[in-house]
Amino acid sequence: MTVKTWLSYSVSMTRSDRGGQAMTSSCLVATAYFAHSARPLAHTARVLEENDGAEHYHALADSIRDAFLGRFHAGGGQLTEETQTAYALALCFRLIEDDAQRAEARRRPAVLVAECGHRIGTGFLGTLLVCHALTDTGHVDTAYRLLTQRSCPSWLYQVDMGATTIWERWDSMLPDGRVNPGEMTSFNHSSFGAVADWIHRTVAGLEPAEPGYRRLLVRPRPGGDLAWARAAHETPPGRAETSWRIEGGTLLVELLVPPHVTALVDLPGTKPVQVGHGRHSFSTPFPAATR
Repeated sequence: MTVKTWLSYSVSMTRSDRGGQAMTSSCLVATAYFAHSARPLAHTARVLEENDGAEHYHALADSIRDAFLGRFHAGGGQLTEETQTAYALALCFRLIEDDAQRAEARRRPAVLVAECGHRIGTGFLGTLLVCHALTDTGHVDTAYRLLTQRSCPSWLYQVDMGATTIWERWDSMLPDGRVNPGEMTSFNHSSFGAVADWIHRTVAGLEPAEPGYRRLLVRPRPGGDLAWARAAHETPPGRAETSWRIEGGTLLVELLVPPHVTALVDLPGTKPVQVGHGRHSFSTPFPAATR
């Protein structure tokens, strides 16, 4: 198995000719993704009523998780590799399940991001998950600070340098305007753009609650200095839209639900409600008490 852990910041900025190396080891990343791959396979087998296969892959996922903990868990919820990617994988893939240990592990991503000056420290396979990990551990404002950072490495550094696409490496163009002389210097690449998943789900609050968008989950979580957001998606049943803005201590939300679709609307500090097709408006005090 070839695992792309490369192009995390410290390598790409200090040794531009050695982007294939990274701060998080290939063994940790590969083991985490192996466990993550086996679990959905078990669920798929269960849906297909392949019960022997389901039991096999559930057992395989459990054994890989145990191997991950045996090799990479230093005890007390801390990992042997103190990187943003390592904790994002361990938390998002639920490789640490003990409540006490998970409580400590949940604290570490925000600490590591803060220690980096709220700059991204992930490569290809951690960038997708780091903002999700921060949000799921109660550090949504840290995720927003990561998203809106303008110093390299960051998404907005690329925008400030004139980018209209997401680059293959954080510094495909150097601050002085020169193209990075290392290999793998594409100016149009998907990996770091994977943050769009978090932007849609958390910033805009628009995601499927069932396959095919038969149900929507509308769960925006504003944070940082962002005062408004909006998004739209052409789902199989039709166009879905969300938008929100903060005015005078109130969160105002607008929603369009496609035909034949229901949406569960979960706003900060409120009880979730279900609505059907059409346009809907909501308001709630913000910031709200954490539920």
